[in-house]
Amino acid sequence: MLRHLLAGAALFCAVPAATSNPADILTGTFSNEEQVYFDKDAGNTPRAWFSMKISPTEDGAMIEEIDAFGVSHSDGHAIKIKQKGTQTVLDYGKCQRLYLAESDALIANGVRGTCSAPASMSRIAHEGITLTFPDGRTSLLRRARPVTCWSAIPKSNKKPD
Repeated sequence: MLRHLLAGAALFCAVPAATSNPADILTGTFSNEEQVYFDKDAGNTPRAWFSMKISPTEDGAMIEEIDAFGVSHSDGHAIKIKQKGTQTVLDYGKCQRLYLAESDALIANGVRGTCSAPASMSRIAHEGITLTFPDGRTSLLRRARPVTCWSAIPKSNKKPD
């Protein structure tokens, strides 16, 4: 019986393939907060802090730069998501970025048109997005996850147990 429950749980918790719906893997809030923190902690020059929110639209997604509180600081960039054979195409208008599904991620596989962004999404996965800059540097934008916190204030007079 336990084996059947574990098998059912494994099926229920399975992560969908990257190609099932590319908008699902893109949707979320992403930040390089962790990379910046650990670069500082190691005494290295950290990359500039960056965060973005990707929201689904009817035929694609909207990418917005946001601050640490989730407030948008850009007009956003609309992208259309298309499937062309085995490739997923993120269409920015004059620029189309091509991706192939590999395991649980979309991996950059070329461009069409004129792409002038300061960085490109070279890997898109459930855990985050890897940005690659023209000079070869990369930055990992991890997916934000909701958290709940609590704290307790110690009492000045301890009660006997």
